[in-house]
Amino acid sequence: MTAKTAFWPMYTSGRHWTTDIVILRLTPKEVPGFKNEAGKAAMWEAMFASPSLHQYRVYSYAIAYSKPDIFKGVTAGLRVPWNGVTRDAMPVELTSFNIDSDVAYQAAAADGAAWLKKNPGKALSSFALGNTYRFQAPVWYLMWGDKKSGYVAFIDANSGKVLKQR
Repeated sequence: MTAKTAFWPMYTSGRHWTTDIVILRLTPKEVPGFKNEAGKAAMWEAMFASPSLHQYRVYSYAIAYSKPDIFKGVTAGLRVPWNGVTRDAMPVELTSFNIDSDVAYQAAAADGAAWLKKNPGKALSSFALGNTYRFQAPVWYLMWGDKKSGYVAFIDANSGKVLKQR
């Protein structure tokens, strides 16, 4: 499933925890027996925060149960103290989260096609939606390989345009 498919059940559950919920990060996770590919995953994890409670919680949504700790549907984590927004962890404005994970993946893969062709053994090692001071809108961050010898793309979560890559 794509990120948006998993996001809304987690967001709805989070609104029962607190009404001033903000999303800080959204990432795919692995589920045994399923393969994550092309921006789709069997499980997604979202970090939501509450400015009024000064807490954050990690929610997950999975399409299947896998012993011992992956449960089908929405699961809420423990409440953890949160000191608030920083320049490296800013809330994702929901009105700026228009591009789904599969579209972001396609944009990054198309932009990095030459690099991916030269490095067929390098797997997607990082994939996340977040927001930092570096960009004017939330971005999808995708990295194949590692920081030393990999390919990184930032995809604007509002427009789907490639913002910066290396």
